[in-house]
Amino acid sequence: HPLSVKLLVPSLMKFYTDVEHTGATSEFYDKFTIRYHISTIFKSLWQNIGHHGTFMEEFNSGKQFVRYINMLINDTTFLLDESLESLKRIHEVQEEMKNKEQWDLLPRDQQQARQSQLAQDERVSRSYLALATETVDM
Repeated sequence: HPLSVKLLVPSLMKFYTDVEHTGATSEFYDKFTIRYHISTIFKSLWQNIGHHGTFMEEFNSGKQFVRYINMLINDTTFLLDESLESLKRIHEVQEEMKNKEQWDLLPRDQQQARQSQLAQDERVSRSYLALATETVDM
């Protein structure tokens, strides 16, 4: 539809930047999920040649595009940084667990806490890397 070709890309780009401040207590993490879905939509729209012109107009228009790119870079940097920190912690726990004698010397509650942290780091790392990959692929 001609109206979607004209308005969808600029509206989504504005929404991508506006979601930085939602007012919710979980806004910092919510924005990544929202932006993930927007990037999926952008990739889909890019497959439709009818939207190329609208993308190019946004790229050339300046202000909104600069904000969008700035947030895209900031998100990617954060997600990669957090992923690397999680991977580092994962590696440390895996190395501890490899040394069976040392691991068995730890109190049971400490082992459980380390295993719980390991599971959480694995989830966070997977999630953040998926979000970062989607952002970079865009």
